[in-house]
Amino acid sequence: MERVATGSRLLFHELVLTELSEALLLVGRVDEASVLASHLFELVRTHTGGGDQVHALRLLGEIAARRVPLDSYLAEAY
Repeated sequence: MERVATGSRLLFHELVLTELSEALLLVGRVDEASVLASHLFELVRTHTGGGDQVHALRLLGEIAARRVPLDSYLAEAY
């Protein structure tokens, strides 16, 4: 998390962001997962293809669905 937080690029950076965000979501750290997933989306939106954007949007939708209170509009929008 420290290396990701510094903003430095990592090998397989998109994969690291995805996996770390999903892990944070699984342990209930929704806000931290959201920050990483948002960073992932911005990264793939500007640097990679559409397939990576789909994974980032799915992850953002899952995060929105787990927020308390539930933000069903945002979850459905993603």
